[in-house]
Amino acid sequence: TFNVFILYKSYIVTDKSQVYLVVAILAFLYRIAWTIADLVWTGGSWDPVANVCNYNYSELAGFHYTIADIICDVVATAGSVTMFLKPENRALEYQSLWFQLMKENGLCFFVWYDYY
Repeated sequence: TFNVFILYKSYIVTDKSQVYLVVAILAFLYRIAWTIADLVWTGGSWDPVANVCNYNYSELAGFHYTIADIICDVVATAGSVTMFLKPENRALEYQSLWFQLMKENGLCFFVWYDYY
């Protein structure tokens, strides 16, 4: 749901750009597809002999799931930053909605991925 929120928020900021909407939908569909694949291909089973849980992880699904999350964040950040850099928006004050969204998306992106 977080990806839907930031993509929609950036869609509004881009003045409901149809190009941005298409890119955001494609990014989100990629995210959903790999989320489903990850749920299907990854799982666990209980081994009663060893008394442990065996975890089966799909490296392919895990990789694409992570990439899809990054793509959604990059698309949302790019939408906000692009609108902020438009010539008619350069004179906006620091307390404006555009600047606030650019800060939020940029900060989220750099803090989150710096952590990993």
